[in-house]
Amino acid sequence: MMAMKASIANTLLGLKKAGSTSCLAPPTSGIGLASRSLPPSPCASRKSSLVGGLGISPELLEGAEPSVAAPLVAGDLDDGLMSRAKDTGKFLYKYLEPSERVEKINDMIGKLKTALDAETTSRLELSQSGENDSIKLIAQSDLRVQALSVLLLHYCAGLQHAQEALEKAKNEN
Repeated sequence: MMAMKASIANTLLGLKKAGSTSCLAPPTSGIGLASRSLPPSPCASRKSSLVGGLGISPELLEGAEPSVAAPLVAGDLDDGLMSRAKDTGKFLYKYLEPSERVEKINDMIGKLKTALDAETTSRLELSQSGENDSIKLIAQSDLRVQALSVLLLHYCAGLQHAQEALEKAKNEN
């Protein structure tokens, strides 16, 4: 009986607990690199229709500064994002001539206003539907409205800077 207990104890010492982080591989492989039990990462299985954490179209992020665009894509609307959006707007399309820059930023602001109107309309329809799952969808819509508002602030700050540069160029001529 004692030999049987010792044998069981030795066997148990060699086994890892299921779900252990130290050994996720099948017992026959010998190393943890061959594990097939883990699900694919969320990034690998994301729907291609989603462009980021908030589902903002890449067309609306065109030209946006990375310090503003990256948190929006990730869905991370932190406290400093508004001030970063305002401060970095002056760098939007800085490589363009002042008149082209104003035109390009105005075009992007038009696209943002259209997207913001569509999202606001969608949110209103969700709030009037009264469906059980609409609460979560309304919260997601609110986040998208907030993200689009941050982008609008970013582009408006850029437009103000571009218009000042255009006026300065006109006054110099």
